[in-house]
Amino acid sequence: MAKISVIIPTFNRPVLLRRAIQSVIDQTYKDWELIVIDNGKNPQTRAVVEEMGSGSFLIRYESERKIGVSATRNKGIRMTQGEYVAFLDDDDVWFPEKLEDQIRVMKQRPELAFVSSAMKVIDEAGVVGARKPVLIPSVTDFRSLLENNYLVVSNVLVKRAILDEIGFFDEELLVGCEDYDLWLRIAECYSFAMLENVGGLYQVHANQMSQNIENIYRNKIAVYSKVLARTKSPDVIKEIKSLLAKAYYKLGTECKDKSNYVKAKESYRAAIKYNRLVGLEFYLKENPQKRGVFGGVVATVKPFVAYAMCSLKAGRNGH
Repeated sequence: MAKISVIIPTFNRPVLLRRAIQSVIDQTYKDWELIVIDNGKNPQTRAVVEEMGSGSFLIRYESERKIGVSATRNKGIRMTQGEYVAFLDDDDVWFPEKLEDQIRVMKQRPELAFVSSAMKVIDEAGVVGARKPVLIPSVTDFRSLLENNYLVVSNVLVKRAILDEIGFFDEELLVGCEDYDLWLRIAECYSFAMLENVGGLYQVHANQMSQNIENIYRNKIAVYSKVLARTKSPDVIKEIKSLLAKAYYKLGTECKDKSNYVKAKESYRAAIKYNRLVGLEFYLKENPQKRGVFGGVVATVKPFVAYAMCSLKAGRNGH
């Protein structure tokens, strides 16, 4: 059997961590090692790990000052001894067959760099909701992943050798997009698969459900900008510029609605720079049945009008 190294980064959540560790212990696939990286040096966390690892299960514990989730995962990767690496956040859980299902596919298709399964969303009250992703793309490749990040870090199984070649998580990126960046870097060079089965439960907290919309678009912009800087493909460059324009346009609208006219102006300007027809593209996508010449003209000039308006208001405020 091929050894799988499971990495759980944790920060001051010993109760949830216990649940996550138990879901690893309950796996039907038994050739694994578990590495818990404590990002807060919490004595309760150490106690949970020592208690649950006191049997025949190999659980390695490492404490670290607070260094961020990417650096924590990277430290775990460097400690791994397995042929494959799986990540599990301390508030998520796996179903018992998760690893067995994924390793079977990896063995059947040796060309794959990683596989992922869907997850069910669960809230803080324990209510299980929709599947994430709701729909699995008919084609799972770099281009489909560019359009939408349908992967959940807690349900990815990746070859350790691929991480050595492509690199680990980018510790300079904002929290929330570091995993997306890694999957895209791998998908540019290798194929991957998305399994139909649900592999576990993905915990959603109240603060996540009200996540700052601005940050969502800033994260996308950060990841897309990295792709644009390294790609040589004319088709990818064209697509990335379109995606950047849309993200900047959405960010501009969010900032404008909050009366942050300086950031709104800058965002609208960037959107127009990457795609002067960004407004028209949104119009055509959002109104497939109601396309008209007048509506198209209005949509085309809308970003330019928004930029001019925000520039004027920013100037009145002394910016």
